[in-house]
Amino acid sequence: MRLPASRPLAAAAALGFALMTGCAPPTGPGGPSSSATPSNAAPDTVSPWVTPTVTGGEVMPDVPVSPGGSTAPRSTEATPSGTAQGCYPSVAGLVSAPIPHGHDWAEARVCQESIAWSRGDGDWQVRTDKLATSGLDDLIAALEQPDASTDPSCPAVTAGPDPRQPGAFVLVDRSGQRYLPQIPRGACGGASDDYFTALANLRWTSIVTTDLYQIRGQAQVDAGCADTSVPYVTLTANLSEPGRSDHVPDRGDATARICRYDLDPDPTNGIADRRGGTHAAGRFASAGALSDDQYDVVSSAVGRAPEALACDLPDGPWAEVYPPSPVWKVVYVELGGCNRALIDGEDFVRQLDPATVALLG
Repeated sequence: MRLPASRPLAAAAALGFALMTGCAPPTGPGGPSSSATPSNAAPDTVSPWVTPTVTGGEVMPDVPVSPGGSTAPRSTEATPSGTAQGCYPSVAGLVSAPIPHGHDWAEARVCQESIAWSRGDGDWQVRTDKLATSGLDDLIAALEQPDASTDPSCPAVTAGPDPRQPGAFVLVDRSGQRYLPQIPRGACGGASDDYFTALANLRWTSIVTTDLYQIRGQAQVDAGCADTSVPYVTLTANLSEPGRSDHVPDRGDATARICRYDLDPDPTNGIADRRGGTHAAGRFASAGALSDDQYDVVSSAVGRAPEALACDLPDGPWAEVYPPSPVWKVVYVELGGCNRALIDGEDFVRQLDPATVALLG
């Protein structure tokens, strides 16, 4: 809905209709990671950067589940550099090779990376090390098999790692020597099904879980802020279709929430407008809340705001303001610079004053 700049009172009255169907943002991707590569740096969607930490725990037996499927206590250990590095150190210096037949094997060890959700201190990428010391016969038999002949009737193999494969897997013999087994290939390519079945059927004991890095802080989790954001105000001001932001339904919060975003320095995440310009995406910076009185001031200012003035200032950070009621819409506000605002789904960019914008900073 377009609100004429010459009719501020009508604009204020129309805000109740314009802010219909409020909603809340997604909290980010989920699911465990199965990467076997070093993980000593946080992903691009993480802000602010948090130094990896490790905390203490003790050995805890698991029920028989596949590697990576349980939670263990957290470790007091760290790598020599002071930064936890994922599963890679488990296999550093080892070369994958067929295992020797008839060897005296003592144990199997796996390392799995995953995400620990809702611990009360944010969401963390963690590494869990597990041990199996009995029932290894089926696993050894599967590893001693030769590669299967290729079956031409098999469907095309999907690129990427098999989710059943742990981040690292080693065998240890009675002398303590570690081996990185070469996994026999199945008829359709990839590791053999016998290997995966034997691996999943072992009774694993979780030795330790180590925090690798924080994915999002507890303030971000509590506010429900997404890791990234789109500069809707800037794009709409530059003739791009505003579209819908596809936020998940309102969470029923009692107060208005603010999600603040800084410019993402990664140029590959830039978003083009219809005038040929490119604008940085947003990376989560901080979260906040508005009192009822503050939200009334902001929403009233947005409702009576005139059409935005022409502005060629550089792009800057912005905020997403989530309403305390599901009948209102999200409002996007530039935190300085051009001081413009946009109601979710509209194509009418509004001009705010610096005092109103300051309430969101």
